[in-house]
Amino acid sequence: MEVETTGWVGLGISPSGSMVGADIFIAGVNPDLSTYSNDYYAKEFSQPKIDAHLDWTVIQGVEEGGKTVIKFSRPINSCDDEDYPIGDDTTRLIWAYGDTDEIKYHTPDRRGTKSVKLIGPPTPELELNGLDKFEMVLNMEMPPFETTYWCSYYKAPTLLSKHHVVAFDALLDGLASIKHTHHFIVSTCFVSSDSTETLDDVLGNYTVESGYLGGHCWDPEPAVPRPRMMTFPKNVGYPIGNSPAEYYMIQMHFDNPSTLTGVAVRSGVTVYFTNETKEQDAGLLAVLHTTSPIISVPPNAEDYVVVGHCGPSCTSWGIAEIIFLLSTYLGRKFKLRHFRGNQELPWIDYDDHYDFDFQTSHPIKPVKLMPGDQLTTECTYNTKWNEGKVVVGGQSTRNEMCITYIWYYPKQEMDMCESMYPALLHGFDFGITRYHIEEDAVTGPLFYIDDPAYMRGPYHETINNFKNWTDKFVVDYQRQHRFGRHSGGCEKRVKNEYLEQFASYPAQYEPTLASPKFPDMSTPLGSGYLKHLRRHMRILDFLKCFPLELSPGEDRIVVSKSRLKKYVMWFSPIFESFYLICALTVVRNDWKNKCLGKAVEGAMIVNVILLLNIWSFGVRPNMTAISSSESLRLYRGVQILEAQLNDYARIRVMPAFMSGVPFVEVLSLFVIIKLHDQVPLPGFLLFPEGFITAGSALIVYETVAAILNTKSVQTIDIWKQRFSRGKAKRREVKSLRPLMVKFGSNYIDKGTPLITQDFCINQTVSMLLMKR
Repeated sequence: MEVETTGWVGLGISPSGSMVGADIFIAGVNPDLSTYSNDYYAKEFSQPKIDAHLDWTVIQGVEEGGKTVIKFSRPINSCDDEDYPIGDDTTRLIWAYGDTDEIKYHTPDRRGTKSVKLIGPPTPELELNGLDKFEMVLNMEMPPFETTYWCSYYKAPTLLSKHHVVAFDALLDGLASIKHTHHFIVSTCFVSSDSTETLDDVLGNYTVESGYLGGHCWDPEPAVPRPRMMTFPKNVGYPIGNSPAEYYMIQMHFDNPSTLTGVAVRSGVTVYFTNETKEQDAGLLAVLHTTSPIISVPPNAEDYVVVGHCGPSCTSWGIAEIIFLLSTYLGRKFKLRHFRGNQELPWIDYDDHYDFDFQTSHPIKPVKLMPGDQLTTECTYNTKWNEGKVVVGGQSTRNEMCITYIWYYPKQEMDMCESMYPALLHGFDFGITRYHIEEDAVTGPLFYIDDPAYMRGPYHETINNFKNWTDKFVVDYQRQHRFGRHSGGCEKRVKNEYLEQFASYPAQYEPTLASPKFPDMSTPLGSGYLKHLRRHMRILDFLKCFPLELSPGEDRIVVSKSRLKKYVMWFSPIFESFYLICALTVVRNDWKNKCLGKAVEGAMIVNVILLLNIWSFGVRPNMTAISSSESLRLYRGVQILEAQLNDYARIRVMPAFMSGVPFVEVLSLFVIIKLHDQVPLPGFLLFPEGFITAGSALIVYETVAAILNTKSVQTIDIWKQRFSRGKAKRREVKSLRPLMVKFGSNYIDKGTPLITQDFCINQTVSMLLMKR
């Protein structure tokens, strides 16, 4: 972090781009060249408060030449209530600074916000030297309107053979261009394959007076002027030079909320290409809800969802996606869902903090789309800003779109895949008995209501005369539009072909058990007791958590021993008493040592609980003879066991092998480390004891994992045979499959922690399926 000041500097992570709910870091350099810093959080627009758990750490601080440079670190997800987790989706950073080291309120000119993506696959590297390029630039005076879409047309260089575009980069010349160019879309122009005209005939002598000719242009390319160049992987490029004349259209979106006049802008795009052809041709597919007034988001809605389906009939080819781009306009969230048959696969991408002013292409992990798969774009909207009015689908920034652009390879002839709720049924929802459509070359089809009389006129205006937005109506309206059958299709613009489709969510599908991104630690079962054990462990908390460990899913209260006996095989009371005495001794003797004391004590408690769980869930005989409900409880316990193993390995409270150490060795190692000053043992015994513990731990750990894996597979197989008939019984078996222990997968695999969210959702989904 580098700031042109000799005072304090601040950086925060915010859910909305404001101070409310922000996780804030303030640091600086003292006159004696030492650094100062602190971790803050803000619940409202007021002075932030110091976080009790400090997770931002200064690595280095330098102040010279009138600038302050701070190098720092922070966990991606600290599991702290006052910290904001960092994920793969959009992150809103806030910043501020002062002119002195006295931390006080900043002035409006010394603060700001910026949306970024901090995590995700890196953009492919590209060496620009030796590449050819051409520029398409719009040099004009910006119109004095709040929103302007300006289309201009450009002829590409004449190429005698096939070339590949390897990168697109925005060209924004001057502060005015950067400030007012919201985004732009570059589209390839074409004429229909059955047309007698050429592109030179249509666009060769184009002037502004020629009017809008965008109907000849589609296949949009980059759609964002910032913040970074879009590059293809080394083996992929976008093909050009396949025809005698190639034209492109740039649709420039200018944002001028103050309706300024006389502002000169120079904006466009630089295209980098090469004659060294790549292995794969890249293509671009738009998956969308048809942009029309059928997108009518109710007034004062908080989480209204619009969906667009690309059904199985439109995906008869297979692709590997490489770049992803969304354009959802006023949306708050989006999700691209992936279905194969009746099963939902992991989401291809999602953004729970979407920012319309931060539309950007970004790489994703390649996803294979098989023939017959379905893609569904989901956009979530909030219309509380619109003063009680309906937000209608359209091209303006005050209208709505729900579009996902997917770069993929190998290139296919299909350009667009869309769906929408049938217009006739949509009209019935509002009592519209008669309407007509007028085509507009620029804005698309315009809906006009003819009857009833009180709603007569342009749809986007008169729909606000409808006043029956009751809670029941909104719920029914959302259900029909989201889950009802959509009509639509997929289009090949060059060949002037349109394949009609009817699409909806699969009739019965298995929901994906977790998003493929960072864990949501807000689940009470997932983070609650782990946070207790890691940060605030006291004996009372342990007593509350202990029954939960032994009987997963019970209420978080101290459950009677008799109730637990049904599900857990206890160690003898002697061992239990011995353990509690040791724990109480530690709490009494060394509670002040907050750093080491809490961590080691929590680790010991977790290890003992793990051993009880292993004994109960992994070694008990006759696993296949237990009932379905008890088996579900058993595997939920195994999930908690795995989460503990991985969580404590990840945060390195104790070495990973500690999780499998036999009870006596855990206790002996703990005594040596924690109570060495009270036990007459030579210090050098610490290291051989550690090696012995490590070796035995690995043996025990691998053995127990193998036992659990073997018994899991055997149990599932026996259940399949026993419940081969009967729909309800088969459902029980199906509900248990996600909880199956997979050796080398659920357990620590190359240092990757099991996501706590996974096992929490597994429990919930399985219980719902069992109760059907």
